[in-house]
Amino acid sequence: MMRATMDSPAFGSTVHAISPQSSARAIERVPRRAFSTSTRSETVRDARGVVETRATDVIIATAFDTDDISARARVSTTSMNRETSREDTARASRDVLDDPVAPEGGATLEYVVPRIPLGDMDPKRFADTFLARRAPVILVDAERACVPTFTLRSLAASVPEDFRVPLELERECELSAFARGDANADAYLRNLHVEDYFPDVASALRLPREFGDNLLADETRTPFVPRRWRRWFELFACRSTCAGFPFLHRDACCVHAASYQIQGRKRFTLFPPTDGAHVYASLTGNRSTIEDVDAPDVFEKYPNFTRARRLTVDVEAGEILFVPSNWWHTAKPLRCEASNDVCVSIAASFIDESVMDAFADSFAEFRAMQSLVKAGAATMT
Repeated sequence: MMRATMDSPAFGSTVHAISPQSSARAIERVPRRAFSTSTRSETVRDARGVVETRATDVIIATAFDTDDISARARVSTTSMNRETSREDTARASRDVLDDPVAPEGGATLEYVVPRIPLGDMDPKRFADTFLARRAPVILVDAERACVPTFTLRSLAASVPEDFRVPLELERECELSAFARGDANADAYLRNLHVEDYFPDVASALRLPREFGDNLLADETRTPFVPRRWRRWFELFACRSTCAGFPFLHRDACCVHAASYQIQGRKRFTLFPPTDGAHVYASLTGNRSTIEDVDAPDVFEKYPNFTRARRLTVDVEAGEILFVPSNWWHTAKPLRCEASNDVCVSIAASFIDESVMDAFADSFAEFRAMQSLVKAGAATMT
């Protein structure tokens, strides 16, 4: 979740070539997916579901080991042939959670994002349940063991009165004035690398133990990543009058994301990885060309967007939303009387074993693009 620079791929950064050649207790409420498989056009049944293969569609009926959550998953994959392998079917189904329902012209996911008390699940169980399955989840940090307790005003009070920060990654403003609401009240302070601006805050930040080892911090596994990526935390702050994050995107280099809600409330809109074709992805594949996913005329402008399965989740102060690798997402602040409508969060990026190979491939492409930019053969925005 960084700004696009020569040492950091922004989520949604665009590359322009210049040369012409050029995913305890509350665990019992977590859905456990049973993967059905099929080859050719036959129907294969198992103890948990049925899979039926049709020309270019795979229909997966899925049961969950819960009393309060049940769902069916439909994976629409135009690239799948009639001879779908067991491995490919499992891989496709792993990234999709529910059957699309399309009220008022838009599809939705009926998956209920679980809320798990922080510390209730060991890393292996969390990895098997959420990381490997690319399933969003909220960790409730009631003791604020990971989620900081500062406010926008206390953060401003910790630095000099004239301390300046970038807004919208472009213009600058004094943090004190922004915190008071004296200036740029509708602006978005976003993607500030915490270590660069607030090193004392950064030193206290950590990932939940549920996430396991962050391989970005392991120099033997990721030897070439920039130093800043080893502890990848970014600050976001705004008021409820702010429009929110400016575009729908998925994070670059296949990293997982975690949003720590510090102050106020925030609404996330997510779409599963398999819906890239329906969110009008840009040529780079990490950013949607849809300007506003909530616009009244969005389905008129982007008719195929009606097939994108929307998952909406509100995150409260003291909660951490896990956004799995390659999930499309955007967010906006919500009204919150307790915080005087101020919304502050920190986003973390990390990788685990389940995305290591995908990260390595994507990072290699990123480094190649760095070389092109340095040679003047491309630009990154």
